Amino acid sequence: MLFVNDQLRSPSPDAWVGADMTDVHSYPLPRNPEHQAGKAMVLGEFGGIGVPVEGHLWNDLVAGWGYDGVVTPLMMQKQYTAMVDSLKVLEELGLSASIYTQPFDVESEQNGIMTYDRSIIKLPVAVIRNIHQKLWPTTANYVVATKGFSAVVADTINKSYAVVLEEFNKGRKDSAFLRKVALMAQKIAICKLQQERRMNI
Repeated sequence: MLFVNDQLRSPSPDAWVGADMTDVHSYPLPRNPEHQAGKAMVLGEFGGIGVPVEGHLWNDLVAGWGYDGVVTPLMMQKQYTAMVDSLKVLEELGLSASIYTQPFDVESEQNGIMTYDRSIIKLPVAVIRNIHQKLWPTTANYVVATKGFSAVVADTINKSYAVVLEEFNKGRKDSAFLRKVALMAQKIAICKLQQERRMNI
């Protein structure tokens, strides 16, 4: 079953016949699937927080998206933390497993933990680890598991834009650069509009 913004999008009367689990996909907020005796309760997908990272998009001409709008990495951290807090409550109500959507951006879906090219992580590993400690105690093999892993931490859209704007103010005006400035300004404007809408809900 698929829920988007708490609205059931794809009802199925026999969704889990013959299954060992009940499953639900819920965007953006987590929820428990239907309880059925003897079956594990799984949240197969949740989340979808959109964070575009300039220079690491699948196609900068295509407007990216996320189920929870398009936000900055700091906003993503707050939203992701709230989602994990919800998972703890759902776990106490019987949730067996959950999967955040998604590990990487996929084309215009900018809701990955990492960018499309896998070179930028939107939330630092240490931050993710601290958030997840609410669900799983720190393991002794954390250092071993993360050995050799590296990724650049995402900059916020506004900081990147400030750097580009400074170049513009210093006189850079080639057409490719102007296109980049215009696209970044448009994305920032869209992000601000989405933030305002969320605040007014």
